[in-house]
Amino acid sequence: MIVLPIHNAGKFEEVLKPYRPDSFTHTAWETMFAHYSEMSDDNGEDIKVDKEDLSEWCEYDSLNEAADDLGYDPAEYESGGALLRAMRDSMTVYVLTNGKVLVYD
Repeated sequence: MIVLPIHNAGKFEEVLKPYRPDSFTHTAWETMFAHYSEMSDDNGEDIKVDKEDLSEWCEYDSLNEAADDLGYDPAEYESGGALLRAMRDSMTVYVLTNGKVLVYD
C-alpha cells in the first residue's frame, strides 16, 4: 500500500475522487478534508483515508432528503434546526455552503 501525505483539500479531492467521481460536490470534498484534518489535529496523529472510507459519506440535496433516507420523519420536528440537532445526536451532519447536506454515518 502506498500512503501519500495530503495537506490540502484540492489534493484530497484529486486523489480520492476517481473512486466516487459523481458522488460529491467540490464543497463536500473540502468539508471531508476539513473533517479529517480536524480529527488529525485533535488526536495528534495522522489519519489514513482510503477509498473504503468514502462509503461512510453521503451528500444530499437537502436536509429533508437526508432525513428521509436515514429514517427520520421531518414532520415530527418543529423546525429544521430541531431535525438537524436530532440527526447530529447519532451522526456527523454538515450543512454545506452550497445548501446541500453531507452526512458521515
